[in-house]
Amino acid sequence: MHPAGVASVAARRTLLDSAWGRKRAMATGSSTQITKQRGEYLVAAELGKFGYFAATFSGSVPDFDIVAVDQDGRSVVCQVKAIAGPSWQFDARKFLEIEHDGPAQRVVAAQTLRFPDMPWVMVKLDDEGPPIYYVLRHRDVQAVVRTRYTTMLEKHGGVRPKNSLSTHTAIWPKDIETFREKWTLIEASLGTVPS
Repeated sequence: MHPAGVASVAARRTLLDSAWGRKRAMATGSSTQITKQRGEYLVAAELGKFGYFAATFSGSVPDFDIVAVDQDGRSVVCQVKAIAGPSWQFDARKFLEIEHDGPAQRVVAAQTLRFPDMPWVMVKLDDEGPPIYYVLRHRDVQAVVRTRYTTMLEKHGGVRPKNSLSTHTAIWPKDIETFREKWTLIEASLGTVPS
């Protein structure tokens, strides 16, 4: 069967790989960059479906990944975070002030975010189906990180079980399910300067 006739992307990849006698292997850094790029272009295309002109910056701007403009010239900038795996990975210190006392950690306060109301589009990529989009504000992401991180610390008496100095955290799709496909946030953010 010709690869174009195969129903799923994964099946096409398997067929092509076996036909070419090779295994799919990609360096982690390359894979991460491709995932990021896929996410940005998919979000730009999705914004186009809603009538926005969208331009991606592919990592060349530190605080946002996409600018979207509506037919009236109102604009909004967005941050995009895409994953091909099960969860988004973060350093909790980007969102929280964390104090260390020996092996114990304590969340002191939320970090002051430069753009707390900026929309974030978190994309869950899946080769077996369409991407899933979660649209929330930067401050919403911060709140999820704070809840997850403080809950984890409380569960372990303030001491991380494997590495007491680690500030790694993850956000899972179930943590942000209420923000799934919440594209109205983009419309609500138009014409505003991120604050």
